[in-house]
Amino acid sequence: MGWLKKIRGVVGGSNGDDQEWIAIDGVGDTPALLRMIEQTMPRDAMLNIVKPRSAEVEGFLQQHKTDSSNPAEGDYYVLMSGPVLAHLAQLVEQIVPEPAFGAVLVTHGSRNLLEAYRRDLNEDVVWLSASLPADTLANARQALDVIVRQCAAAASQPTGMPQVKSA
Repeated sequence: MGWLKKIRGVVGGSNGDDQEWIAIDGVGDTPALLRMIEQTMPRDAMLNIVKPRSAEVEGFLQQHKTDSSNPAEGDYYVLMSGPVLAHLAQLVEQIVPEPAFGAVLVTHGSRNLLEAYRRDLNEDVVWLSASLPADTLANARQALDVIVRQCAAAASQPTGMPQVKSA
């Protein structure tokens, strides 16, 4: 399925299937999102990265892509087994603050388990499939809530001069 078909319709609010979704807003840290995916999503699922925006990330995805990938469209699938996600998270962390790619999805068979679109436009909503097993869903929500709190704390810190602690 092409990445444009995957993007949730803005007007209709549908994603093309009957699946219900849980939205977690405020997940702005993409490396943390990748680590959460590695820790909570099924290992036999696939990570789908859409529209990489840096040569480093695209080169990494080229090395690890599966046959399902369509590099001409900027649509890469990688296996979630092994250290690939941890290495991708490290790479993305190194290129921050530049957004690394347009979308992150986790697919299992023909359905999506997690969707995070428009990362390149600073969109910070992550959609979790309500059809995930209860323990997987609970673990993913808990990990995403931690990321949300960290992002909110980082956003509330004043920029510019470092804070000095007094005794």
